[in-house]
Amino acid sequence: MQPTFMPWTGYFHMIKNSDLFIFLDDVQFNKRSWQQRNKFLQLQKEIYLTVPVNSKGKFNQKINNVKINYEQKWKDKHLKVFEYNYKKHPFFNEGFNLITTAYNKDFNDLYKLNIFLIDLVKEYLSIKVETKLSSQFNMTSTKSDRIIDLLKANGATKYLSPNGSKDYLDEDKVFEENNIELQYLDYKCLPYQQLNNKKFISHLSIMDAIFNLGAKTKEVL
Repeated sequence: MQPTFMPWTGYFHMIKNSDLFIFLDDVQFNKRSWQQRNKFLQLQKEIYLTVPVNSKGKFNQKINNVKINYEQKWKDKHLKVFEYNYKKHPFFNEGFNLITTAYNKDFNDLYKLNIFLIDLVKEYLSIKVETKLSSQFNMTSTKSDRIIDLLKANGATKYLSPNGSKDYLDEDKVFEENNIELQYLDYKCLPYQQLNNKKFISHLSIMDAIFNLGAKTKEVL
């Protein structure tokens, strides 16, 4: 999976159910994607928080080449949004501490910020799963062939895929041809109590769950 910014619970469900999780850091960067932003709650509505990046004239850059733009005071904005919207939540201090631990560091590379935040959440939720970077393997293959090559390089016999990839992966018989079991995880986040929110809103950043549930967030993964 691509290293995304403060991912939703489904992303951590994937990690939790893996023996090895590989961050695809050497694939095409898509501007205004989950790689640089995610959703949170404000006054019972979804809002996006975005990490600005240097993208002018860099249409084909890979994720591990994307640099964070510090000309904008995005950290201050993010922290104010978290304080305004989540200050009264039962586990605000724990969640805010995770975020400030990352924001107190000045990462030049977007993917390093994202992975650092993911690792902080993993540790907080006691998810002990090995991770690697796809760039470690210096592969030139693409799409399904890239996945197969990464699986073979790590001696894997099973691949866990998000349900959204089913259409194109089923058409491509490379898993069957390479004797690798393909399993889809059709994850739906269990509704949890969102403070001051009458109707549960899913697909928010996992930080929303942590502010509401603390370490019990692991129970909804």
